[in-house]
Amino acid sequence: MNWSLPVSTGSLSSNIGFRSNVVLLSFYFLLLFIVQTIGLQGTPQKIFKTIAKKCIHITEPIPPSYDPSIWYTFTDVAIILLLFVCVWKKRHAIKALFWEGSAKFLWIFLLCMLLSIFTSSVPHFGMPYVRLFQFSLLALLFCLIANGFPLLQYRSFLLWMCSSILLLALFECSLGIYQCFALTTPEEMQSVAWNPSTLSGMASYGPFDFFSTTPRISLLRAYGTFYHPNVFGGFLVFSLLVSYYLFYSLQRLLAKITVALGIAIELLGLICTFSRSAFLALVFATPLWLILCWRSGSTVQRKHLIHFCIFLLSTVLLFSILFAKPLLRRGPLFNVPKILATEGERLKFQRTAMNMVQSSPLTGVGYNHYLILQPKYSPTPLSPSEHLPVHNIYLLIAAETGLLGLFAFCTFLGALFKSANVHKISASGATFFSSMVGLLFIGCCDCYPLGTMRQGQLLFFIIASFLALEGRNQREPTV
Repeated sequence: MNWSLPVSTGSLSSNIGFRSNVVLLSFYFLLLFIVQTIGLQGTPQKIFKTIAKKCIHITEPIPPSYDPSIWYTFTDVAIILLLFVCVWKKRHAIKALFWEGSAKFLWIFLLCMLLSIFTSSVPHFGMPYVRLFQFSLLALLFCLIANGFPLLQYRSFLLWMCSSILLLALFECSLGIYQCFALTTPEEMQSVAWNPSTLSGMASYGPFDFFSTTPRISLLRAYGTFYHPNVFGGFLVFSLLVSYYLFYSLQRLLAKITVALGIAIELLGLICTFSRSAFLALVFATPLWLILCWRSGSTVQRKHLIHFCIFLLSTVLLFSILFAKPLLRRGPLFNVPKILATEGERLKFQRTAMNMVQSSPLTGVGYNHYLILQPKYSPTPLSPSEHLPVHNIYLLIAAETGLLGLFAFCTFLGALFKSANVHKISASGATFFSSMVGLLFIGCCDCYPLGTMRQGQLLFFIIASFLALEGRNQREPTV
């Protein structure tokens, strides 16, 4: 594989060649930085406190779960810088940058969001406009990657990016495994919590007596630097599929063994999240990735895939046996009473969303208004722990932006998958295709891929943008 730096081969003595290389390297560096900050969206910097206070003067009561603060992260700054770099590089194709391929449907979806705020019961409420602006930055990131990425030596950059994702996943897994095994008391859990308010979502499932004859009273679900274990689990589904691609693409035996060890650690980290949606997403995405790679692979590559399947199944079986007790207690697939207890609350959220859709079918109740209007549309009174968004991104989109918004979002997804051209898809394309399918499946069970959690939104748009880029790379082959 070619690991050379993705810059032009012209002489650096030329001013044009030097500036071109600087622009390319700046683009690649900023993009790698954005990818590496997926897990750090949970520790943003708070600013504009005065403006934020002025944005929340509405008659509707603000529930405790609604965050009325205005935030920014270094990722936002990096996206703005990436925009400047992209405009400088493609200053003669601005329209194509923002309106080519599936990007135009994404902007139509954002217009539906804006329309839903205008037609809501509280259009003067300022915070949804702020949240829409923050969401628009990620839509901008999609356009910059999907339509503005310089395809020069794209494969080399892809290897660097995938390797960086694997390293990030190993760091997060190391931290998550420590959280799961080393922390036993509530005080210890609280001392390292990046977001202590989510500790209720990290409830333990003990006794856990794998390492000791003394049962563990509590077992903290691994979450790394993420908001919640489920978000961490979704990221690990993506990083595992990326690691599959690295194992499939690298030629040296030592490199394959190193990646295989990384995959084993990622699987252990995923199990420590005890995230049911992530487990099932990986179960669906892995066979899909294997089928797509098998179709496009050579005889030698197919033999490697067989060996990889044996390794993967053996590792999963080993960890499943070792973690049988806590997994059964958590109820990912087998503990039916546990699942039904959780789903009763989620069904209540879904009925609330359906009531919102019936109330305003075309434009919805307003983007970012679900939590504010939830008590009004809930079929029964809400307990303090039930002020949460509906755990389904499709119902959430329909409730907040109406059927127009849901149609625009589905049209965007259709254009995205069509551009991937699954019949001629490469191994890297299969990786992003399977990752998107897995994340959309998680969207049926949880809200973070497109809800209020910035980490889930960033993960969604990174996967979507590189899936669109794979389709563009097929249409515009380069070195």
